[in-house]
Amino acid sequence: MVCCDRRMDGYGPLMKKHKTKYTRHGYSKHSLYKVWKGVKSRCLCPGATRYENYGGRGLSVCDEWMDDPVAFIEWCKSNGWKKGMCIDRIDSDKGYTPENCRIADHSVNSANQHIRKDNTSGYRGVSFRRRKDRGCAWIARVQYKGFRKQFQRQTPELAAEARDQYVRENNLPHGLCYLKESL
Repeated sequence: MVCCDRRMDGYGPLMKKHKTKYTRHGYSKHSLYKVWKGVKSRCLCPGATRYENYGGRGLSVCDEWMDDPVAFIEWCKSNGWKKGMCIDRIDSDKGYTPENCRIADHSVNSANQHIRKDNTSGYRGVSFRRRKDRGCAWIARVQYKGFRKQFQRQTPELAAEARDQYVRENNLPHGLCYLKESL
């Protein structure tokens, strides 16, 4: 059983495994050790920052990485991790496993988001906007590496289609609203 200790270890709540001996691995000061602890904390500790977006949505950490920081760190290193990179879940609705994770820069990571709880359109990156000067419209947005593109359409479906077309044409890492290649 994993629990979150209220004491802090410099990285957040202490994670500890009950009734197990701690092993020395030499990675406790490695920056990826901090990432591993953060992944576990977000998925397992209801009191942790952003738990509601991870463990609260049912996301978990695979058995291979759960109790073995060395396996996690070695996977990251063998998959291209370097300083400034982060671990990104390919499918943001699935947990942390070697099959669902990749090493990515922050632009790719932030482009790969699930649909927010407060989304009223039902489509990723599409929201309703009421403006005095232009009336009402559905707006689809794509932002990547500091560049922002916006599409205004009459329905959320049309806005989602415009967004997906732009993502495909520009080979962007954003998740699509529609999973079909052609609409």
